[in-house]
Order: sequence, then structure tokens, then C-alpha cells
Amino acid sequence: MEQRTITTASDDWLAFYREQSAITNPRQRAGAFDFLPSEAAEISELLQNVLIHNWKIRSAGIVLDERRRLDIETRPVARLLERIDEAATLPWDVERDIERRIVVDCRHFATLLCSILRHRSVPARVRHGFASYLQPGHSQSHVICEYWDAVASRWERFDPDTLQPCADDSRFISADAAWRGIRAGILDPEQFGYAPDLRGAWCVRWEVVRDFAALNRHEMLTFDIWGLNGTYPYDAPLEPGDALLLDEIALQLRDERINFAALRAIYERDSRLRVPRIIHSQPYTTGRTEMVDLTLDGSMTSV
Repeated sequence: MEQRTITTASDDWLAFYREQSAITNPRQRAGAFDFLPSEAAEISELLQNVLIHNWKIRSAGIVLDERRRLDIETRPVARLLERIDEAATLPWDVERDIERRIVVDCRHFATLLCSILRHRSVPARVRHGFASYLQPGHSQSHVICEYWDAVASRWERFDPDTLQPCADDSRFISADAAWRGIRAGILDPEQFGYAPDLRGAWCVRWEVVRDFAALNRHEMLTFDIWGLNGTYPYDAPLEPGDALLLDEIALQLRDERINFAALRAIYERDSRLRVPRIIHSQPYTTGRTEMVDLTLDGSMTSV
């Protein structure tokens, strides 16, 4: 799918998020969506029947075979739908045994919900940020779905993984908002992290890069690495120019509708942010690092 350059702050801004990306496009498996409910919360209820979060598998002490361990590395929705069908030929409104659910993480729940809503021409997008309701002691990195409420004329946030609405920043704060708060001295960087012993501003800047890619319809895995995130060791401070780049993005996202064309231009021209064809991927389930060609993976159209 060819990316369009948006030059106005009109409904074209929302049209961008109605279109499927290479990742969210269900392709020949779009028929799976035709009999699903229309509301995000109702759709998310059914997603629980076909997907299961890796944390739940771990807490239950279930040992996965190689095929199921690799499912969390699935990027394109079309491939995820293929795996759902391979696991069981049951409709989505039938609860499946754990052994027949695809083991994923929060990003897959959010991306699949986003795909279903876009299929219905509802503007939707994946958002990376931090949730206050997942782990005690800090706001945990998390991925949710945002969709446009045409009646209220605003974005609504819903967590399809835990089935919770995220109406304000006290529950889910987007990565750009967390970055703004830290840089202004309003928020404590130790509030945000990946685990109790992995917290700080560096976690937020990693998620700013991932969130900005998702806002540009590149909905990557939670452990994919490219650009700015591959330049520094995990907790190294940013060079001033790189910090200013994230400052600029975070500032413009405060009024993203007006600044949409400028934000798109920043993403397309800056290799520190733009997802390239070849990325590193480091699944936290295995610890290994590998190079991935996103075109061959089906996650990027050839250019």
C-alpha cells in the first residue's frame, strides 16, 4: 500500500488512519472480521478466545513447543489470522482451550483490534505508552488501541488485552506525553519502565520511537529495534540533537491534527525514526537477536 502525503488538517488526517497498513491489512483473510461485533469492547472480548498473553502462559507454568514460542514474533495481521485458523476451526465467539489460543503480547491484541476497526472504515491506530494498572510500583510499558469517536469528535482509548478503557493519563499515558512530562520536570522518569529494575527516561524514549512509528502506520513488535533505539546502549543518555528531535515530536503531537503534515514529513525524512526495511529484533521470550527483512516478512511493501 502506497503511503500518501497529507498536506491539510481536514478529514484527510482521519482518512490516513482508516487505511490499513502493510501490517494491519488482513488481505485474503478479511472475511474473518465480517461477523464480529461493532464495538471495540465487544470485539476485544472475543479476542480473548483466540489470543492469550505470554505473561498468562508463564504464570500458569505452561511449557510451549517451538511453534507456539515463535507466534509472539508474528507481525502481519494476515499471518496472525492464519495461525488462529490453524490452531482451531472454531468461530471466535467460542472460548478455546489455552492450547488452541495464539500466544502473543499486548501489541498483537492492539494491532488486531486496530485492523478490525480499519476494516470497517473506523479511524484507528496502535499506541505505545505506559499503563498504571499492570504492575505495582511503576507504570508498565504497554500497547493499546485508539479509535476515533465521530460523535464526540475525539480519540477513545481501549486496552483489548485487559479489556479496560483508558480514558485519561492516570491509567494510560502515551509515550510522547510521558516524554513531555519528564522533560518539563513534572513527571518522575523512574515512574516508567519495563520491569521494577528497568525504569527511567530511557524506557520512555524507546517507546516514543515505537509510538511514532505506529502513528505513521508501522505497527512494530514490542522488541523490534531500529534507528535511534539501535544507536545507544539501553540506558545511555541521548546526544543533545537526538533529544531535541524527540522534544520536537512530542511538542507537535500536542496538536497533531494541525501538525499532521509536518509530523509525517519528519518521519519520512529522518532515519533515526523511520522504520527501515531491515531491522533488529530481540524477542524478550528468547533473548536472541536477529535481523529481519520486513518486506520478506510481509510487514512492509516493496519500494
